[in-house]
Amino acid sequence: MDRVAILADDFTGACDTGVHFACTGMRTAFVLDPGAIASAFDSYNALALTTETRFLAPKDAAGKVFESVSLCRQAGVNFFFKKTDSALRGNPGAETEAVLNALKFPAALICSALPAFGRTVADGILLINGTPVHETSLGNDDATSMTTSDVAEWMTRQTRMRAGHVGIADLERGRDHLVRKVRTLTESGCAAIVSDAVTNEHLDALSGVLMASRDPHGDLPPLLPVGSAGLGKAMAKAFSGTVIRKAIRPHGRMLAVVGGMNETDLEQMDFAVRNDRCALLSFSVERALHDPEGVCEALLRVASKTDKHVVLHGDSSEESTMAIESGDHVANVYGRLVLGLCRALPFTTVFVTGGHTAISAVEHLGISSMMLEEEPLPGVALGSCYSDATNVRWFLSKAGGFGDRETLLSIADTLVR
Repeated sequence: MDRVAILADDFTGACDTGVHFACTGMRTAFVLDPGAIASAFDSYNALALTTETRFLAPKDAAGKVFESVSLCRQAGVNFFFKKTDSALRGNPGAETEAVLNALKFPAALICSALPAFGRTVADGILLINGTPVHETSLGNDDATSMTTSDVAEWMTRQTRMRAGHVGIADLERGRDHLVRKVRTLTESGCAAIVSDAVTNEHLDALSGVLMASRDPHGDLPPLLPVGSAGLGKAMAKAFSGTVIRKAIRPHGRMLAVVGGMNETDLEQMDFAVRNDRCALLSFSVERALHDPEGVCEALLRVASKTDKHVVLHGDSSEESTMAIESGDHVANVYGRLVLGLCRALPFTTVFVTGGHTAISAVEHLGISSMMLEEEPLPGVALGSCYSDATNVRWFLSKAGGFGDRETLLSIADTLVR
């Protein structure tokens, strides 16, 4: 039986792609401890893994990814999907090259398009709702300062890979032409084959080529699939076959955590609070960095006076001026507050936006793995889990900036109380 590994550079990326494999019927888990990879395959067909390398230097990120691939190979993994951020933040080129080196594959077929969220690639340029990514806030956040939206240039800037390009016309000329195009590029030495895509049908066409490359007697060498959750969903559908799953509904009281200052996330939080679905627990990030216990006690006094779902958010006028290296400290504070709140109050469901905050929350809650269940809303991954110190049994995560203003409100409305 095939064993699948989805390798992402952060928590939400691992889950928002891994959940698509779960939705097509594969038993899929998020696993935090690399040492548990081999034993996890006793119960699961697919694992979603995070290397937590988005904020590392390219060389360090490549080393961690190479090590993760080696562990997976030792556990018998024979199908890898390299997840990248849909805005190509982090070290996508260095990490892709590391996987190719570890697997000894000649090339990667790369597409970061995610049409459902306005991410498209046309003429090799990554666009966010029609705007080149390097001109958007996503391309110039605290972690990434992009000077180009040319995917091939960005992917190869830190590597020795030679790039090739698959255009929309290639995608729409049929499978045989697409296979010939990709084969020609690999034979010419292109290791980073960047593809356009503006529709899900384009991603389906790419997944067909990638599946064909798994045939040792076929016309293609083995290719590494690299992309965002859009290509991940197409690969999951092609790899395992869609099945009908009974909808899973988490239950109980929810603690929602908005750990960043993304405008979309803040709008979702404000909309849920204004519509009386959640009570806001606001705190000073600066104070919490110095006195997390005191802040937690104050938050508990507020939360204990309501039976609503609550949303935790730091008032971070100071956070925008903090150095990037303080990000770990801020995430750690969120994790400590989540644990303190969940220990004292009967929260059974935790929802977190942003990968840095999410990984801190699961670590503090003592959640070493979770079974990925479904995608209740686009870009939202639901997992069932166990936390020895708390009542938390459901964990939802969402990458920052995904969804519309009703996302948090809709999640609150789906919970069974």
